[in-house]
Amino acid sequence: MPLPKRNKDEDAKNFVNRCMSSDVMKEEYPSQQQRVAVCISQSRAASTVEGLAAASEELIYENIKKETQQ
Repeated sequence: MPLPKRNKDEDAKNFVNRCMSSDVMKEEYPSQQQRVAVCISQSRAASTVEGLAAASEELIYENIKKETQQ
């Protein structure tokens, strides 16, 4: 089944949250750690922002990783 894709105007955090809760993702990646990695990868691939915006997205991804490890 196809993986979720980030919408053009969707921010990184909203996309990762939507991706993590996707039934397709839960079925294909039962491990929460796997889902986080795949969702972040999908988000990065879709991101067209550069410079400071890209750096701020990386901070969002790091926070999401930390939250899921607790």
